[in-house]
Amino acid sequence: MNSSDTTFSPGFDSSQLVANDGWEGDPLSQMNYSMSSMPTLRYEAEDLELIGYDTVYNNASSGNNHIFLNKGNNILSGTATGVFDGGAGTYRVKVGYYDQASGVSSATVNVAGQSQSFLFEEDIPVASNISEAETSRFTHSIIGLKPGDVFQIEGHVNEFEKARFDYIEFIPVEATLQTETTLRYEAEEFEPLGNFGVESNNDASAGENISLVGSGQSSGTVAGIFDGETGIYQVKVGYFNDDVSTATVTVGGQSRSFQLDEDLGSAEPITESVTHLAVELQNGDSFQIEAQSNLNGPARFDYIEFVAVNPNVGSTYYVSPNGSDNNSGTQQQPWKTINHAVSRDSPVTAGDTILVQPGTYTELITLDKSGYEGIGLDHITLKANGNVILKDPDPINGDFKEGVIQSAGKSYWIIDGFRIENTSWAGISLRDANNMIVQNNHTFESGASGIIIMPDTYFWGGNNEVTSSDIKILGNTIERANWGWSGNGDTTGTQEALSIWGVDGFEVANNIVKEGTREGIDIKTGSRNGSVHNNIVTDVAQISGTYAGYRGGPAIYVDGNRANTFNIDVYNNLVYNNTADGIVIADEVPGKGDVRDIRVYNNVVYDNGILGVNGGVGIKVTSNVSDVEVINNTVVNNIQSIVIDGTDFTGGHKPFDILVRNNIFADPIFRNGLIEDANDLVLDNNLFTDDFSVLYEGGTGLTGFVETNNIQVATVGFLNSAANDYRLSSVSAAIDIGSDLIPDYASIDIDGIQRDKDGDGDGIAAPDVGAYEYTVA
Repeated sequence: MNSSDTTFSPGFDSSQLVANDGWEGDPLSQMNYSMSSMPTLRYEAEDLELIGYDTVYNNASSGNNHIFLNKGNNILSGTATGVFDGGAGTYRVKVGYYDQASGVSSATVNVAGQSQSFLFEEDIPVASNISEAETSRFTHSIIGLKPGDVFQIEGHVNEFEKARFDYIEFIPVEATLQTETTLRYEAEEFEPLGNFGVESNNDASAGENISLVGSGQSSGTVAGIFDGETGIYQVKVGYFNDDVSTATVTVGGQSRSFQLDEDLGSAEPITESVTHLAVELQNGDSFQIEAQSNLNGPARFDYIEFVAVNPNVGSTYYVSPNGSDNNSGTQQQPWKTINHAVSRDSPVTAGDTILVQPGTYTELITLDKSGYEGIGLDHITLKANGNVILKDPDPINGDFKEGVIQSAGKSYWIIDGFRIENTSWAGISLRDANNMIVQNNHTFESGASGIIIMPDTYFWGGNNEVTSSDIKILGNTIERANWGWSGNGDTTGTQEALSIWGVDGFEVANNIVKEGTREGIDIKTGSRNGSVHNNIVTDVAQISGTYAGYRGGPAIYVDGNRANTFNIDVYNNLVYNNTADGIVIADEVPGKGDVRDIRVYNNVVYDNGILGVNGGVGIKVTSNVSDVEVINNTVVNNIQSIVIDGTDFTGGHKPFDILVRNNIFADPIFRNGLIEDANDLVLDNNLFTDDFSVLYEGGTGLTGFVETNNIQVATVGFLNSAANDYRLSSVSAAIDIGSDLIPDYASIDIDGIQRDKDGDGDGIAAPDVGAYEYTVA
């Protein structure tokens, strides 16, 4: 094994930590501990004890060799085992391996009893040399280790991918004990106590301890459930060292043993032993203390304690127009290109920040590594430190899927604060992405989408097209999307201003989307379990009504297309002055991907559509859609207010299980709307203005239709409709006329005011209709 010499920080005595195969005493509870002076330990895979694995020469590998499973010899699995010989302390664990496109191998990395598994699923294209498929990942975000701990890599072949490994690394972590967050569990309160009994003891915490005395047994086990907050903790036990016993403490799946062998005598004070320097715990995890008495001694235990640990991880690297990619990336020696900073070969890793200095950077930036799914250590942050402008080096000839910031198969990044201009295709394009946060960016005149999350290679529908997960798009400005791309002869651009395509788990919030030629925000093709809220969408769909105007599309669009789209909340959005429709729930490909379980509430939708050019519907629900609730929206001055219609061009089944309740539909230009060809539709307690003699046109093809308590008035009584202020005035007809049969999610209005609290003081506790609840100023 190859490892570097290890040294402790000044004043850190390793002998205090290592005793009898455990940690005796409590040197860490009274101090912060730092391991910044300890170097990273790398163990070459070929130097480990190998079973099943072979070694192969590769001059691109660390140490010029790596290990692989030789499927040709019918070797389908193997292990590489080593012994940690660094200093006792807190570490992160990383493995280097080769992720080829010829299969999906699997691996489990076990360190000191804690196992983490993963798949070789990046499928990095290999042109010639296997080294091109090398990548790395963190397997353990933080773990307490001591000399002699065993670690093991276990790999399994899949197809022609041979589970190749290059090295395993242990990276020391600075950590601070947060003693104000300490959870103590008294041993006598565990249930059941098994062979242990409870003793009164004035020296014990809370006056009692547990003991094997009187049980006639030489061993016993007690267990408990951790009910603190998810986080990283140091673990220690309190006991009385008055016999010869062995104890094993298991927390978070990791067992640590120590001996009670000092024979201090029962009159001596309590002894504390740190068993785990750092272990990740979640609320509900179990822990256990097991004792084995060698001389039928009492094995007295008082408590187990968990002290929160704050791992001070993460370095900051710098990029500057005046830098050099041959530099170290420090503030004094910054790199020159962002693409170098995010490359696979840079030292940046999970928890680090890349701080890009002001200036203009003309480059395609490909995120070529991933962060890690840990507790507080996970993302890599790519952040603009001031006015940073990114430009496409070729704004004319970009390819489909390309973005000035782009990735494929990567995860755990934060992209923060960039202005991205004049792109050939997208501004930011994240493909097959997981756990990404895109925030505070401004895309301007992008050829296609300003921001798009999408599949990388699979486009044939069904759940296989749902390739991304856990995405947040927060606080961005997307301006003039689809402004110039003409790839494949398409002069209208492709996709939408902000596209969520095949994503399981998303939040699109607090964005401004404006002046795009096509749709605004599109949630489509299998996207599910997400929300679209507090966005402003205006002046999009500018080609609606042109030769290719059907592509103009809605301002906010929830669309099934080739895969089922479901469980989505659309709320608190401001949707106005768009060329075509406001909010549309639809499916364009019958039989492949329906839309269901959608909630549309607290939105303000006004001034959408062009008379004689398009439908200009405020809120629309069409074919292949079910389980939609449209509640407490304010829809004003659109071409049409509301359309529920199962006969549109997409075909398929009628919409069903649709609820339209407590909305304001005011001052439409062409008609209140169209309602036809739907099943199990409820239209109740909505307020319409009397611009037209009927509430809606159509009325055919309806089964299970319930229409109650809808009213028409000459004017709603908005606070200042001339200024587009659609809050309610004190004389508004919308006050106290709503149904109180609204779900909890709609019980708060767009301004955060509780509905149904008689805020107008008239003694009637009924919710108002529309997005705003009236309150007395």
